[in-house]
Amino acid sequence: MSGRNQPLPGRPRVLFMGPLPPPDGGVSYLCRSLLETGLGEGLQLELLSTGKGTPREDIGRVTATDVCSAIGCAVRLSGMLARFRPQIFHLATTANAAVYRDTAYMLLARAFGARVLLNLHGSDDPVRPRWRRTHPPFVRFAATLADRITVPTEGAASGLRNVYRSSRPVEVMRNTASIPESLKTARSRAPNRSSGPRLTGIGRLSEAKGAWDLIRAMPGVLARFPDARLTWIGLGAYQRDDRHARQLVEALELDGFVRLAGRLSDSDKFAVLADTDIFVLPSHTEGFPLALAEAMGGGLPVVTTPVGGIPEIVLDPRNGLLTPLRDPAALVEAVCRLWSDRDLMEQQGRANAEFYDRVFDPRVAVRRIHELYASMLTA
Repeated sequence: MSGRNQPLPGRPRVLFMGPLPPPDGGVSYLCRSLLETGLGEGLQLELLSTGKGTPREDIGRVTATDVCSAIGCAVRLSGMLARFRPQIFHLATTANAAVYRDTAYMLLARAFGARVLLNLHGSDDPVRPRWRRTHPPFVRFAATLADRITVPTEGAASGLRNVYRSSRPVEVMRNTASIPESLKTARSRAPNRSSGPRLTGIGRLSEAKGAWDLIRAMPGVLARFPDARLTWIGLGAYQRDDRHARQLVEALELDGFVRLAGRLSDSDKFAVLADTDIFVLPSHTEGFPLALAEAMGGGLPVVTTPVGGIPEIVLDPRNGLLTPLRDPAALVEAVCRLWSDRDLMEQQGRANAEFYDRVFDPRVAVRRIHELYASMLTA
């Protein structure tokens, strides 16, 4: 893909609000990718980050720090709205507890006359059981404050319509992931057929991401291919997850075969992907994982599970293999099938590289967002 974004007439004023790393996470990486890829080209763009560097033990909990951070963001937002007077307020967020905070932000933007683009992320149905009665009506109200709503999957769009019963029009705009040219160059890799497969998984080191399933699958893979190796990139949500993973590796006598790499820099992460043969992410729940998009961008065949938006993208066996949830034996068979069929691996790698270039390249998302800005300004 080539060419630059076309500037919008009159260089409209856009206030972009969303998290930037830290903390680590899909929405923060997405926001960084959009900004680094030219979201501000042709615009007067100002940024307000909602990232707060939450300690990993507090991720998923509402703490006093969260409340103070939300109040501080609201104060800064009010000042920016009064000074900058944006024509468009672009909010990147999720449909979980953050929507209670973000509704206040959208009300502020509306009060200053801005039109609202709500870039909504998360799983298809993120409503926790204790919120079943109160959360959907609140999300439905929040959606009425937006002029345009985008979500990353068809399942999320259906959830917004059916779970939250939103009447607002929703557009599916796939998540985007930036990858370096070095990873694209690695697409032409030729696996070393004299050794076993090099497997990589990326995500929170947890049961929900299927990390335990993949570790439990490794003895079966090693029984067929003794030189196989697995690298898992990512820390647990809690330190007990890290301890459990280490104990599992030790109990299965996988030292030297499984590397728990923890948190890596982007350059180190992409270096691992460039040296990977098969990407494996056997998640139990997802929206759509950016790590999967990164692996596809590197031209890797993938083994994953049919959760969230994954089966909208991974079509078994065209560009990946889908396995049942919580099934290490199925992971063994899928990995061994791929490693034994070089033609299938190459087919999947080519299909994934093409799909990344057409759908997941951040330039695709930036162009579509600019089109949405233009339509909002002329509506």
